[in-house]
Amino acid sequence: MSCGSAAPDRGFSINNVLLTKETGSLSERSIVALRVVKEANHIFGVCTDIPITTELLQAVKPALSEYAAVNPDWFYLSCVS
Repeated sequence: MSCGSAAPDRGFSINNVLLTKETGSLSERSIVALRVVKEANHIFGVCTDIPITTELLQAVKPALSEYAAVNPDWFYLSCVS
């Protein structure tokens, strides 16, 4: 194994941890999102220490809109729970 393959090997190792029997069928986009969250937790320590900035809110807005379009009852159910 060459010295230049350490980063890709580390990436495969992280993917193996993320991809369990239950999550094995996730799309590439979902895997990337999980890795972003994992990296943010690594940087900030715990998820409650991640600063909620205007930029972060703007970044998640399209994802929330997309989720709500596919799951129209989501908002109602989240308010009831």
